[in-house]
Amino acid sequence: MLFKEKEHLLMNKKGHPKQRQSRNMVIMECMELTGWSRAKVVASLKELEAANLIKFPTAGGVMLREEAL
Repeated sequence: MLFKEKEHLLMNKKGHPKQRQSRNMVIMECMELTGWSRAKVVASLKELEAANLIKFPTAGGVMLREEAL
């Protein structure tokens, strides 16, 4: 297996380092603000990601989509 293929598989499993860092910061902040458990916050973020309302780019950061009424 080529190094690039191996690196790609590793990144798909765990995400890019900056992406993981951004996601973890959002999780920690949500836990602090809501008092929810990590599992509940992670489940909520997965729902938001499935609805394309939040995205964590591989370069890091957070992208939020504002829904028009």
